[in-house]
Amino acid sequence: MSAGLLWLASLVLLLAPVRNKLLTDTEQAKAISDLAASWPTPVVVPAALAIAYVLGSVMIVLSSSLMRVVGQRILNATSRLASYGVNNRTGVVRNPKALFRTAQRLSRAWSPISLTARGFIFDAQLNSFIKVGVPGISAITYPVEPALSTLGHSAAQLAITAPALYQEYDRLRSEAEFRLGCAPPLAFLATVAPLNYKPWIITAVVTGCLVLILQAVTQTQSANDILANSAYLGHISIQTVEGLAEAIKQMTPVPNTEGGWIAAIIVAMERRAQYEEKDAVIAELKEFNPVTLSEALRYLDFADEHTLLVQLAHSLDPENPEHAEALSTVDRKLPPRQVGPVEQEELELDQDRV
Repeated sequence: MSAGLLWLASLVLLLAPVRNKLLTDTEQAKAISDLAASWPTPVVVPAALAIAYVLGSVMIVLSSSLMRVVGQRILNATSRLASYGVNNRTGVVRNPKALFRTAQRLSRAWSPISLTARGFIFDAQLNSFIKVGVPGISAITYPVEPALSTLGHSAAQLAITAPALYQEYDRLRSEAEFRLGCAPPLAFLATVAPLNYKPWIITAVVTGCLVLILQAVTQTQSANDILANSAYLGHISIQTVEGLAEAIKQMTPVPNTEGGWIAAIIVAMERRAQYEEKDAVIAELKEFNPVTLSEALRYLDFADEHTLLVQLAHSLDPENPEHAEALSTVDRKLPPRQVGPVEQEELELDQDRV
């Protein structure tokens, strides 16, 4: 309602100079104008509140979506800037500079998921996999992003298992949404209001709106911290992880090696249609030693998962000695690798350079 009243006030100030041009010069328009002028205050106020409610409901969705898109772009930009000083393979920071440290701080400040929440979710999904027998080194290959992206869907469970925590979560989330809803109409109202010293007023209001947005991000982080801690303590379950763990538990044959367990995770994700996560695990599996790679390949071969076996084998580089050693342990004859148009173009460019 507050956001709707602010948007309604902005529209009134914006349309007031052209109010005589809004209606056509017809008898019907004159009748509507005379009827509106004769309305008593007890009728005008509820009508204005109803319009403000509908307007606020629509504009909150639009403005929140726009701000989330802009915030995600800012987060991606700062994350890319911060990654320039990091070795992607080892994760070790090389020659850190003040610019990279500043970009990392900005990236963490804008992210709705804090490092604390990531740690809780990582430990929660690790515990879920360990309960079904997955070794720790194999369980950590599953990315944490799917669990983070579905964390908000588990909030309803908290209302049953821990109502006090849910009330605190709901309060933080509501306050964050209130700030995100009020910031855009405040900035717009300051822009269209007929005031003196407008540049100074706009600067002050926009600064205040930025503070509101930062407060909303902080409160969103705090709300997600509650959910992540609840997942770690077992108050709520993350369905993407629990469902995958249950699928791994029912996997046959039962793996007995670290590479075999990683391959079982890949098979379970394929069966549960978690294709992006499966590709991420396969990409990470390529960085393992040849023993783990060969164990994964042999499990897929023994489990008769031919499609996944071919996908994993084709993701390896035969010219890499470690990958070649792992591929040599596969007894089944694999089809030749199909070169895609992008890879074909890169090969042609390499040949032209030579």
